[in-house]
Amino acid sequence: MVVNSEAIARAHFVEMGVTSAGAGRPEVVGLTNSVREKLAAADHPSRVVAEGPVNIDVLKSLIDANTQTRDATGVVVELNPGLNARTKVTAEKLTKIQKGEKADLVLLANDPQIVSALESLISQNPDSNTVYTNSSAAEKTTYRLKLLTEGKTKTEIARLLNENAGLGKLITDEVESLRIEGERLTQERNSLNTEKTTKEAELTRSQAEVQEYQTRVDLTATPPIIPGRFVTELATLQSEAEPLRQDVDILKRQIELLETQRTAAAGGKISVITGNRSTPTGGMNTKDRLDELDTMNANLESEIATKQGSLEAKTKQLQERDSKIAAITARKTALEEAITNAKTRIAEIDIKLAENGPKFAENQSKLHTAETKRKLEENTFASSIEGILTKAVESTINESMKTLVAEQVLIETTARDNAKTEQERHLRESIMGMYRNAVGNIDWNAFRGSWSQFLLNGSDAMLAAHLAAHPIPGLTMDQLRANAELYPTIIADLNVKMGRLRMSQPREGMLNGIRTRLLGPQPLSEIEIRGVVDRLGDEFFDKMLASNSKLKEQIAAAAGQNMVEGHRFSQVLRRLPLKSMGLILMILLGGGVLGARLT
Repeated sequence: MVVNSEAIARAHFVEMGVTSAGAGRPEVVGLTNSVREKLAAADHPSRVVAEGPVNIDVLKSLIDANTQTRDATGVVVELNPGLNARTKVTAEKLTKIQKGEKADLVLLANDPQIVSALESLISQNPDSNTVYTNSSAAEKTTYRLKLLTEGKTKTEIARLLNENAGLGKLITDEVESLRIEGERLTQERNSLNTEKTTKEAELTRSQAEVQEYQTRVDLTATPPIIPGRFVTELATLQSEAEPLRQDVDILKRQIELLETQRTAAAGGKISVITGNRSTPTGGMNTKDRLDELDTMNANLESEIATKQGSLEAKTKQLQERDSKIAAITARKTALEEAITNAKTRIAEIDIKLAENGPKFAENQSKLHTAETKRKLEENTFASSIEGILTKAVESTINESMKTLVAEQVLIETTARDNAKTEQERHLRESIMGMYRNAVGNIDWNAFRGSWSQFLLNGSDAMLAAHLAAHPIPGLTMDQLRANAELYPTIIADLNVKMGRLRMSQPREGMLNGIRTRLLGPQPLSEIEIRGVVDRLGDEFFDKMLASNSKLKEQIAAAAGQNMVEGHRFSQVLRRLPLKSMGLILMILLGGGVLGARLT
């Protein structure tokens, strides 16, 4: 059995609208992304996105803001390395798809990332995947290009960009502020530790030095009382200074007395010279008295000079010792103050370090939480951008799967409008309403409930049940069966309707406890495929093949050597592999609309 898979693929691609004639200029879909604010940080700019293709620079700015942070020094940090670059690449591809430049789209249709995304979607539908897998490279590229150029794809890209790349998706967190605070606490801790080390060294030196100014007890030493070096020196200096201090005092008093005597001698000489008779002369004449006074004055001056020299020497010795004593005392006082200050500062530093530790630990805990949250938000944001193409194309594919339903409505509307009698018009309008809810959409649950009845009992039983529930004045089921012209047409149309709806039935249900999100309609089982073939009947297939020569050629090519004259098509169809049978059935159930596309 040989099946022309390429023929099936071409039929499928035509159904999807992939034709050379249909590859017109891509529609440019506008995107309004209202960014109403600017970020406070100068390095996180955000600008208004105008109508039209998305501004890639603005989008990149948002990506930067949402995939990068900064450390305390302002250096850019990526919590998810490479995420920024990957997301920007995706964003550039999305904007190119949205702009719709032919050259860009052709390249993108063969871009490995996009090919992988598209083929992942295609593979989720067994029928489409079979067609795609068995297609030529050129046909595959054409199909992917079609998916990228579809107006629905670009509309969805615009909508999803607006939804996922607006200011509302701007990630705001505390990572940067927590990093800055953590760095401040670290610097504070380091500074405090450095200062503490310095103060402890100062304290050690001061304590070691001050021991030389103190007398200490060491019971292990002999003798146990150990005076410091400067204690001994101070005692020596003090013992030397005290006699000197007394000598200085004595010399000062002696000099004062001598100075008094010299002053008196000088006064006596003046009195003798002036003839003051009140001044005693001791029986001497004036000359002798003056000589005596001169001799006395000279002796006093000599003695004063001697005493003054001794005073200066003694004073100098005393000052030297007093200076050393003062220096020793001052140094001891300074060391004691330094020890006290160092101990006080070390205690203060310990308090601050004790406060810094819990603050830093709390900061790091908050930072870890913020970074974890940020990473998740970044991944979520990036995934939302990276998933836009998949979602957009998914929407396009799923939209295409609704074709049969839309075409069925058109066919049923045309049949109703062309009804020959008022009763037929009412009947066809009633059949149009089968499985539709209050808003006019297909009630797939109701359809699923009737599908097994259709396979078991056919359209006659379904129609009888429908008329019983929704009676038409003047028309019973028996009367309809008796109408040799209308009844076969209604039954045949209802068979086609049920087949088309089943072909379009969306997937539902659970797989391993997870609700499935596979694309496209629910695949038909072998029983269903054979049941639909049986219900449609040879007359339907003969009519379809006779009405469209192109369709017949495509089906014949797909069936290969088994499509021979003299065989009913239903017989040929049943000999085909199940998947091929299902695909051909899908093409046939497209009716005249699908057939017209093939011309």
